[in-house]
Amino acid sequence: MDIDRVLMKNVLEFYVEIGMGEMKIYKEDFESFFLEDTTSYYSCKASRWIQEDSFSDYTLKAEECIKKEKESVTNYLHSSSVPKLVKVVEHALLVVRGSQLLEKKHSEFSEIVQKLITDADGEDTATKVQALLRNIIEMHDKYMVYVTGSFQNQNLIYNTFKEAFESFCIKTTSGSYSRAELLATFCDRIILKNWGSEELSDEGVEKVVKFLACISGEWDLFSELYGKKLARRLLSNRGANDDHERSILTKLKQQFGGSFTFKMEGMLKDMILSRENQNSFNEYVANNAKPGIGLTVTLLTTGFWPSYKTFDINLPSEMVKCVEGFKDFYETKTRSRKLTWIHSLGTCHIIGKFDQKPIELIVSTHQAALLLLFNTRDKLSYTDIQSQLNLSHEDLVWLLHSLSCAKYKILIKKQGTKTFQD
Repeated sequence: MDIDRVLMKNVLEFYVEIGMGEMKIYKEDFESFFLEDTTSYYSCKASRWIQEDSFSDYTLKAEECIKKEKESVTNYLHSSSVPKLVKVVEHALLVVRGSQLLEKKHSEFSEIVQKLITDADGEDTATKVQALLRNIIEMHDKYMVYVTGSFQNQNLIYNTFKEAFESFCIKTTSGSYSRAELLATFCDRIILKNWGSEELSDEGVEKVVKFLACISGEWDLFSELYGKKLARRLLSNRGANDDHERSILTKLKQQFGGSFTFKMEGMLKDMILSRENQNSFNEYVANNAKPGIGLTVTLLTTGFWPSYKTFDINLPSEMVKCVEGFKDFYETKTRSRKLTWIHSLGTCHIIGKFDQKPIELIVSTHQAALLLLFNTRDKLSYTDIQSQLNLSHEDLVWLLHSLSCAKYKILIKKQGTKTFQD
């Protein structure tokens, strides 16, 4: 039905004029009846739509009605009536039907996830879980648009959505791993996969953070697990650059508070300070006795980083010279802090001189310590190695196994021996 907006505007202005500028006549003789009829009209619409439409279709229709009402009445209603009109339309279409809409939403969740699970059949478990989490996060983001847009982010609607979605996630991701563990692994794999590219967008990070907000009760566990994976990325120099890692932590901090990211932010600070410290150490080495081996040291603050197992190992003289050189340098900086070396986190680049050609090997510090023993002897017994390295039986067996039983065998066991002690 076409409305003569000019005529309507003139008539409604007349209500204001006969009230001598006061709004009493306008409100009592027009506005109250107009809002009441509008409520009745959209209540009838809502009754029919709630029976016929899905959650998505219903909310799209509701948004369209609200949008049209705003556009059409702005031209002839008094400005004070527009927000009141929008409010009654939202109330009739969304608030009154809120519980029924949420039931429809939960039903749609179940149908979508069942389809995701069916489509993922035949994939390996890790791939299936990653695909499922990615789609759940995208689905959460899709429906949050309705909560924040159509429902104006009302506390009742938001809390109901959050509870329903959390219940849904528990049922969907139940299994051997917690939701926090799955999400931490999901984030880690995305970062590692996109290492060196710019595909890891801020928008994607925000989606993950919003999803995490819907699984309360596991935030501390996620913080611990994500912190361990962040530590591994930083120490292995893999993953996003420092700025991007910091950007992710900033979004987590905004959502969950400073205590949530305190240790992880400390890790990033340690990495920055370590690079500065390394430059100073290089200058120190250039002006003093050279250890003969290039050494890079990362200084970790106790309390920020995960706990790592330390091994009591006798380092070869070449490595001892490096350690002592850094210790002397560090004491020129401070004497109030004690250095505890975690050799299990280190890596070494060594040249193996084989018959055909020299080969550069990237091995752990412990593997390098063992291999350096063969610089003076071609053959060593288990007892010889254990006495020189001072490792426990369990640790030494694992170390020998990694060098003699892997795909590329650097050490060769004596033929006919079944155990390393033989």
